[in-house]
Amino acid sequence: MGVSPANFTSAGATSQHLIPGVYSRRNNVGAGSGVSTGNLVIIGASMGGKPLSLLKFSDVADAKEGLVSGDLLEAVAHAFNGSTQYVPQYVYAMRVNNGTKASRILKNGSTDVLTITSADWGVHTNQIKMWLQAGTTGKKVTVSYKGESETVDNILKKSFSIVYAGEGESATCTIGSTGLTLAAFDEQSAPIAAEALSVSWEDCETVSELVSRINDTGFYLATLIDTTENVATSKLDHVSNVALGDTAVIFNSDVQALIDALSGMNYIGDVTLAGTSRVMPDEDVGYVYFTGGTHGTSNVADYSAALGVLETEDVQIISTPSVDADVHSLISDHCTQMSTVSKKMERTFIVGMASSTTIAQGVAEAKSLNTELGSVVITGANANSPLTGSAEDISPAMLACKVAGVESNLNMSVPLTNKVLKVNSFSKKYKSSELEEMIAGGVMPFGENEEGNLVCIRGITTYQSDNLIMNERSMIRSVLYMDRDLRKAFHARTGTNTAPSESGVIQVLLNKAQSWLTNDLITQDDNGNNVFDVSVRFDADKTYLTFSRYVRAPNNFTFITGTNKVYSSTVEI
Repeated sequence: MGVSPANFTSAGATSQHLIPGVYSRRNNVGAGSGVSTGNLVIIGASMGGKPLSLLKFSDVADAKEGLVSGDLLEAVAHAFNGSTQYVPQYVYAMRVNNGTKASRILKNGSTDVLTITSADWGVHTNQIKMWLQAGTTGKKVTVSYKGESETVDNILKKSFSIVYAGEGESATCTIGSTGLTLAAFDEQSAPIAAEALSVSWEDCETVSELVSRINDTGFYLATLIDTTENVATSKLDHVSNVALGDTAVIFNSDVQALIDALSGMNYIGDVTLAGTSRVMPDEDVGYVYFTGGTHGTSNVADYSAALGVLETEDVQIISTPSVDADVHSLISDHCTQMSTVSKKMERTFIVGMASSTTIAQGVAEAKSLNTELGSVVITGANANSPLTGSAEDISPAMLACKVAGVESNLNMSVPLTNKVLKVNSFSKKYKSSELEEMIAGGVMPFGENEEGNLVCIRGITTYQSDNLIMNERSMIRSVLYMDRDLRKAFHARTGTNTAPSESGVIQVLLNKAQSWLTNDLITQDDNGNNVFDVSVRFDADKTYLTFSRYVRAPNNFTFITGTNKVYSSTVEI
């Protein structure tokens, strides 16, 4: 092996690195930007939307248009409606079920001419229907989907014309996929070699160049009709032995005009040549439906594939309408891997279980996950559907998506605790002892606060040991953000050869720490320092920076003690 890796040992862990960059590790000690903060992605199954792609939505209507229907759409809609006060600017979604597009092939006789695919993916695209027929001039095409129709008429494209002006008795023109051929014949139908012309599309890439080449022969008079710049000769309609004479014969690019018309229509995606033949397809006798659209599967392997795609995306919170424990485990493992020193793309998750889940079952899942990066919800709710407006029962998984939407709009250090949720009621009213059991077991609880509002009782993680930074979602979110923020501040230093400067490194840290204080992410020590125990060490191409900070804790408890006494006095006369 060549160059040796750089060792990074701190906080009781060691890692080795060969790729230059800024790396950080969390050293959480219990009590005694530049970068994205709340990009939420929800992964699940939907009727529409491109599979395994990060889809960005700005509101429920936008999501409905893109996802059509399904659990993923409902989850995204609830994320936008988690609270009346905290509404995400955007919610990202990823469709895990790898559906396929519907399509149809236009033919000329038995020859395949065009393959047309739907714009969307899924079984619903089989409801697209199309009718190609004679137009006022040229062709007319109508595309219809669920009663919504669009028609384009007058589909044709005249490109150029040719008049034969030679000495022969007749002449012909042939246009194919590779070029054009002009041939002239005498009275005995013998070819006139001097008047023959063969042009390849490599020699004449545009129609204007082709017209010039034809006119240079002196035997044929070509006129450019389509004056659009750089019209490709390769897009001309194919013809065979078309007779030429002293009357202009027009040659078209009608197939390309049809491609262009279809490509601009609603519900149509790709329009491509099925082969090499550019001849106008046969007209339909009526509507023809698209076929081949499929829904796709949404099993654990599909979720795994989606999480693989998410590895390169800028997201910080993951949720899902799935109640599958295996899916939850995959998401947890994904967040753990992405939050390592090498991956440097820290993220958290909130998942929910089935509606019938008991506290014991919820605690068991929390113990199984046992991570500061995730939270588990076992409480369902009754809420108005953002899609229909009617009240309906939603699963704990859907409530988790609501809560994730709220959190994505919160400042990192602001806890979910006591945030009012947009629900009509929760599926169960817990006793104090049950709430304590849930919190102690790492299950996020919900209920009524003292004002009677329906709230998250405490924004707790599944981390099973006693460490407030690891137990509180707001604190771990703050830490993850500050890690990313500090790395970005030092990123420009990588690849430079500036002289080692302890004061320079510390100043970058101090500047960042001041911004963290301004954003309520940290608390100063008793001496007014934003960070303390700062140390910088240089070793060849390696710089080691260590420091301590007090992560801002939520105000969970206020304890009041009042001493009550009975007043008495003695009056002496």
